[in-house]
Amino acid sequence: MITTARGATLVSEPSLEQRILQLEELFMHQQNLVQQLNEVAIELRNDVDSLSKQLKTHGKQLGWLNQNTSVIEDREEKPPHY
Repeated sequence: MITTARGATLVSEPSLEQRILQLEELFMHQQNLVQQLNEVAIELRNDVDSLSKQLKTHGKQLGWLNQNTSVIEDREEKPPHY
C-alpha cells in the first residue's frame, strides 16, 4: 500500500516476481490435485474391473442354475396316478 501526500491510500499492483510466485503456487496446487484425481480414477477403474468379473461369474452361475433347476423340477413331478 502506498499513502499519498493527501492521505489517500493506493493499492499497488503486485510485482512481476510476486505474480510469478502466485502462479507457481497455483500450478503446484493444480499438479497435486491432478495427481489425487488420477489416483482416484485408477482406484475406480480397478473397482469397475473387479465388479465386471463378479458380474460375469454371477451370470454364469445364474445360467447354470437356470439349466439345472428345470432338471430338478422334472424329477420332482408327481406321477400321473397321484
